[in-house]
Amino acid sequence: MFPRWRFLPKPLPSDDVYVIGAAVPSLLYGIFFLLLAGTAVSLSSCASVMTVQPQVGRLAASGRYAQALTALETRQALYGKNNQLLFLLEKGMILHLNGQYRESIAVFENAKSLWEDLYTESLTKIAASWVANDYALPYRGEDFERVMVNIFQALNFAALEDYESALVEARDVDSKLAVINEQYPPGQKNVYREDAFARLLAGILYESAGSYGNLNDALISYEKAYDAYANDYREHYGLEPPRVLLENLCTLARWTGGPDEGQYQGALSGQDCPSLKEKSLKAEVIIIQYHGSVPDKRTESVLIPLPGGYVSSFSFPQYSARSHEDGLRVISVRDQQGKVRHAETEAGEEISRIASKNLADRKTRIMIKGAARSAGRYFIERHIENEIAEKHGRDRARWFPVLASFLNLAVDRADLRSWQTLPAEIRIARFILDPGHYTFFLGQDVLLGDVAVSPGQKRFILFCSNF
Repeated sequence: MFPRWRFLPKPLPSDDVYVIGAAVPSLLYGIFFLLLAGTAVSLSSCASVMTVQPQVGRLAASGRYAQALTALETRQALYGKNNQLLFLLEKGMILHLNGQYRESIAVFENAKSLWEDLYTESLTKIAASWVANDYALPYRGEDFERVMVNIFQALNFAALEDYESALVEARDVDSKLAVINEQYPPGQKNVYREDAFARLLAGILYESAGSYGNLNDALISYEKAYDAYANDYREHYGLEPPRVLLENLCTLARWTGGPDEGQYQGALSGQDCPSLKEKSLKAEVIIIQYHGSVPDKRTESVLIPLPGGYVSSFSFPQYSARSHEDGLRVISVRDQQGKVRHAETEAGEEISRIASKNLADRKTRIMIKGAARSAGRYFIERHIENEIAEKHGRDRARWFPVLASFLNLAVDRADLRSWQTLPAEIRIARFILDPGHYTFFLGQDVLLGDVAVSPGQKRFILFCSNF
C-alpha cells in the first residue's frame, strides 16, 4: 500500500516518507508536488481523450455520422475541462459532414467563442505546463485549425445559400492569419502564414454578390490565392493553382482590361475563359469534395541521463499519416435531356500536408520547451535532495533520485491532441451550366443530388468520398 502524503508540523524520524513533507515547506516542495499532480492529470487527460477520438474518427471516416455523433456526445465528460474546444471542433465537423449545416454553424460559433476565451489563460496553468506537460493547459488548437473553422463555417453558410454570412467567415481569415503570424518573433514565422484555398473561396463568394466593388474584391482575393498557390503551396505542399482559380482570374482580368488575361490563358493551355456577361446568363455549381482523414499524432521521446543518478526525458508530437485510397475524382452531371458532362476535382487544400509541415516547422520550439522543462525539474529535484541530505542525512536522500526519475518519465507526455475528423484534402471542381435541372454523380453511379439552377446563380455541393 502506498503511504499517504501530507505536510506535518514536525518531522517524524521513524518514518522516511513523512520526512519529505516536514523537511522544508518551501516553494520548491510546492512545485514538486505540482509535478506529482501533473502526473495524474496528464495520464488521466491523455487516456480519456485518446479513448474516445479513435472510435469517433473511425465512425466518421466510414460515413456513419449519426453513430459518430452519438459516440462523441455520450462521452463528452471524458474530454474534461481542458478539451472542450476539441469536443466542439469534432462535433461541428461531424454535423457538417452529415449535412446538418445549421447545427454545425451553432457549434462552430461556440468553438470560436471558446477559442477567444482561451487566450486569457491563468498563470497557474501556464506554470503547471512548464513543470508537468502541456496537458495541464486547455487545448488551443494548431495554427491551421483556427483557419479551418472559418473555412468550414463559410462552406456551411454557402451550402445554405447564405453567401453574405459565408463572406464574413472568409474575410475573417485575414484577422486569423494576422494573429497567427504576430505570435511568432521575427525569424520564427511558421510556414503556414497564408491560406490559398480560403482566398479562392473568398473570391468565389465575392463574385457571387456581383456588384462592381465586390468584383474588385474578388479579383484581389483571386490574386492573393494565385500568389499563395504559386509560392507557398507549390514549394511546401506540392500544390498547383486549380483550374477554377485560373479561369476566374482570366475572366476578371478580361473584365478589367488588364494585361494579365494572356498570362492566365497561357496557364489554361491557351483555352478561352468565359466573360462575365456569359457567366451572368448561366449558373455555376461548385463541387467541394472531402477525401481521406488528417494524420493523427504520435510520440517521439528523447531519454536524458543526468548527473546524480537522475533520468529525465522530453517528448514531442509527430504526425503519422493515415493511408487512404485515391478514390473517385470524376464528377458527372446529367441534364433533363440525358446529356452528360464530366469534370475532375482538383486538390485545393492539402490539410494533411499542412498539418505535418506546420508541426515540423515548430518542432525546434517544442523541443526547446521540453528541454527547458526537464532542466527545470532537475534543478528543483537536486535542490530538494540536498535539503533532505542536510537535514536528515545522505542515507535518507539516496532514494529520492529514483522517485524523481520515475516521476520525470511518468509526467513527460507529448501533447497528442488534434482535430481528427478533418479530411486529408479538400478538392474542388466547377460546372458552368445553362439554367435548368441537373443530377450530379460521383463517377457514374454514386448519386450526389439533384440541383435546379437559374441565370447568375451559384450553388455549392459538398460531399465526403470516404465510402
